[in-house]
Amino acid sequence: MLYLLLLLLLLLLLLRLLLLLLLQLKLLLFPLLSLLFQLFLDFVNFLRQQVIVLGTRIRHLIHVPFDLLGVRNEIVHAFVEHGRRIR
Repeated sequence: MLYLLLLLLLLLLLLRLLLLLLLQLKLLLFPLLSLLFQLFLDFVNFLRQQVIVLGTRIRHLIHVPFDLLGVRNEIVHAFVEHGRRIR
């Protein structure tokens, strides 16, 4: 989780530097700001994804974006139980 927060901080700093550079160049900012804001919202949505750990022996993480795929909890729990039975 700490790595994700550091990555988010780095992304915000890069966006700020880019905006300062564009202000100095006096470019039209409204379309670009809209695009950057959408990228930021997509990144926040990525951070909201639920992560399921199948077990210490398997050492795999499964990212399940419930908002994007509409996956129901019963399907995810059945998949995790199947993964536990495999090891």
